[in-house]
Amino acid sequence: LVPRWIRPPYDVKAYGIVVPYSAHHEIRRNRYPKLVDFAFIGNRRDQSRSTDRVRRALVQLESEQDVMIKWTDLRNTAPLYAEIMMHAKWCFVPRGDSPNSRRLFDAMIAGCLPVIISDKIDLPFPDVVPYAEFAITVSEDEWSRDPRLAVRRLRKISKKEISSRQNNMERYVQ
Repeated sequence: LVPRWIRPPYDVKAYGIVVPYSAHHEIRRNRYPKLVDFAFIGNRRDQSRSTDRVRRALVQLESEQDVMIKWTDLRNTAPLYAEIMMHAKWCFVPRGDSPNSRRLFDAMIAGCLPVIISDKIDLPFPDVVPYAEFAITVSEDEWSRDPRLAVRRLRKISKKEISSRQNNMERYVQ
């Protein structure tokens, strides 16, 4: 029997705060040159789980120009994970197994603007950190129907707005 307070949807306001993870030790905070527009590095997970429809949709982007999708077990490829995130303009952040995602914090430290793909993510300290000023959120349904549409919309964002979002994000990265 699982207690009600740990079953989804996770209600942070009712049960406490989501404590952010520390960023991956290989990721360095700096403004690295952005060599690729979009990136995701991670595992495919259990293809039968309903939450993995988001990861299955990532496969549709593997042949897109300036999109790097790398399927791997992160335990064995930490330097590659960090390198890709530090050199990407936008990082795809699908919902994880917990109410939030370490990938969000890794992206922020790496200077990679998060594209949060989740309907149920609980962002920590929402009254303090204005995530909408730097992150883009895409619903799981929209993403799963056609992730290329989301990428096309992101490509239309001006360099000026991207720079503004990066500056906004840097204010909340220590």
